[in-house]
Amino acid sequence: MALTTTPCHPDADSYISLTEADAYVTNNSFSPGAWSTATNANKELALRAATKTIDKLRIKSSFLYSTQQLKFPQKTAEQLSGTGGFTTTVITDTANLQKKQEYPEDWWKYGAVRNTTETSTAYWQLSEVSASSFANGTVTFATMTGVSSSDEWTLIGKVPDDIRWATVEVAMWILDGKNVQANTAGVKSEKIGDYAVTYNSGSSYNFVDLPESARDYLMSYVKLTGNIT
Repeated sequence: MALTTTPCHPDADSYISLTEADAYVTNNSFSPGAWSTATNANKELALRAATKTIDKLRIKSSFLYSTQQLKFPQKTAEQLSGTGGFTTTVITDTANLQKKQEYPEDWWKYGAVRNTTETSTAYWQLSEVSASSFANGTVTFATMTGVSSSDEWTLIGKVPDDIRWATVEVAMWILDGKNVQANTAGVKSEKIGDYAVTYNSGSSYNFVDLPESARDYLMSYVKLTGNIT
């Protein structure tokens, strides 16, 4: 079953797609280990397990929406709202999308667009952004049904790259046969294709058990002491 990576989606199960993860490994890993020979199905299973592992850490901030499945995006995520220019796959709004130079080409890519018009049949629908253009003042996203051209919308920034890259590092680590140890009783093991992963469904993980490559990405987001929030 394909990964669900749309930010804030109630069924999201990975912080990064398989295509992006493969590109990261190709461009950043000198020793990809078992990832290089794993099937796509096993890679996806490992990315799901890695996402679950990250979400069991003591994250400093809180999630953006109470309805989202994963801990990221957080309430500090970049957001931009507007009205109109809405079609089933594109928003065109030069006034908003071109007013800030900090929104360069593809700034919103891998983020999401949400319909926020309560009277619209598309209200609260959420679609992942596939491209954005500062030059054209447009955002392109997966098809959203029932949209009216005058509907209000909110763009949600992508999950931070640090979190996305950490997900790949943990997934590679899992495929190499490593396990993160939960810090309380009730450890559960799952089969990930030809591999196994151990986690605890009711507690946090020991941050130090994760590979250093992942810890480097996650350090600024994790509380090393205290309770989960």
